[in-house]
Amino acid sequence: MSAGRIYPDLNEHKGTYADIPKPDAENCSKPGSDKTTEGGAGAGAGAGAGAGAGAGGAGGESQLAPYANPKPVPANSKFGETKEQMECAEKILAENLDTSIDAEWEVHSFGIVDVYTVVVNGSILPTEAAHLLPDALDLFVPSCVLQLDLRQDAATTSGFDLTEQLHMDSPVVLQYAMSIPAQLLVLVNYCIDNFLWLAAGVFWCTITCGWGRWWRNIKVLRPFTGGPSLYLHFPDCVAAAAGMIFRQGLFEFMRSFPMMFILNPWVKYWVIANPFLFDFSDKLRFITQIGQKMNDMPLEGIDENFRKCISNCKHLEKNREILDSKFFCPHYPFPPPGRQWAVGMQYASRITTFVHTTHLRGEVGNAFVLSTSCHVPEYRVMLWHNNPFHIYTGYVEASITHGRPSQQHKQYGGEHPMWLVNGRNYLGAHRKVNFSIGWIDVFFDEFIPHFQHFIRGNVRGWEEADEHLKADPGRGYEGELMEAGQAGGPARASENAGQS
Repeated sequence: MSAGRIYPDLNEHKGTYADIPKPDAENCSKPGSDKTTEGGAGAGAGAGAGAGAGAGGAGGESQLAPYANPKPVPANSKFGETKEQMECAEKILAENLDTSIDAEWEVHSFGIVDVYTVVVNGSILPTEAAHLLPDALDLFVPSCVLQLDLRQDAATTSGFDLTEQLHMDSPVVLQYAMSIPAQLLVLVNYCIDNFLWLAAGVFWCTITCGWGRWWRNIKVLRPFTGGPSLYLHFPDCVAAAAGMIFRQGLFEFMRSFPMMFILNPWVKYWVIANPFLFDFSDKLRFITQIGQKMNDMPLEGIDENFRKCISNCKHLEKNREILDSKFFCPHYPFPPPGRQWAVGMQYASRITTFVHTTHLRGEVGNAFVLSTSCHVPEYRVMLWHNNPFHIYTGYVEASITHGRPSQQHKQYGGEHPMWLVNGRNYLGAHRKVNFSIGWIDVFFDEFIPHFQHFIRGNVRGWEEADEHLKADPGRGYEGELMEAGQAGGPARASENAGQS
């Protein structure tokens, strides 16, 4: 990393998306800005159509060039990839999944393994809560200082220039020094947790003769165990936290940020992806969420505001208020020169997470896209198993979809395919259980309409965006089938069957 230089100028996206022509200023917002065309860009234009990467929306034929999808292997470290990770992606690709709908996944009834999970959680988590207040106090001062650094750049409204703000010899080093007490507390707590998980897991594996199951599960986890260290990319974490503090405000951010270091490891390693307790069945669970169609807008406008929503650190007041009002907010900062991935953050009212995000298009080149229903690639979000501060393990993408083959009526909607490690036990898999893999499927079905509300508001105006948000059912594919009186799709039907 070059001394003192962490991220490129977010105001102009210099060199970051050089391969993509700037869209017509009359049809969508300027790259990196918060400008919305008066009355909505493209207003009154006829709805566009056409499949394929070159098709446009209401603004006419798209200027976005067709995406040349590379092969998954060999892995490229500049994309944050590992050999095992991309070999796993290659195997998934060979399965020829329909990535426009959820894959079938049987979920068992509440059983003895769920009882054991609850007993261990109930015995230990109350003592974990005692660490929450010291953790919050240790993190409060560094977060206050980071917010002051943001306010010093108040004149910049369209983006936060992290290159200029986060010098290695000032804020990042200061953040590191001030957070040392919190780092030590988290480290000690994490070491204790690992001992408890190991002891409780070995006991269960032994009494259930489950060591063969454990070995199979380790093979499933292996592609996700070599991710880049969060600690060795501390400047990335500072940049991600800066953007999230600007979006949510200091006190709202602090409501869930300290809990990330206490709660997330337990949910991840004990409840969801526990190799000692659950059977991962030698495969990943596939779920996806696709928003309603947006083909009445210019594709470039959707693309630009897709990235502006997620990757710009600072926004004009209206956009900041909109982002702050959402129940979930991702922030994936633009990478520094020389690589095309960076640490990002996700915020919800009860939980905050760190993630590793690859920008699928950029100056390094095109990264491999696993989704077969992707129209314009945007992000790959890796949930590494060696990242204790995200509650899931797996491979996720976020892009613009064409909806084929099963949801073609949702052209240019946002898509969020997820390949996640999951057992079939009730607590870890059923939709009605908070933080389970089934639950997160419903969560993002409900969130995508709000995300598309931001895009439409910036492209077509907020009055139209509000109308679309109000009319959006936010149910997803399975919910739409349920509403139509059908069984609820293969994924939901298999969950119901598992309870009989």
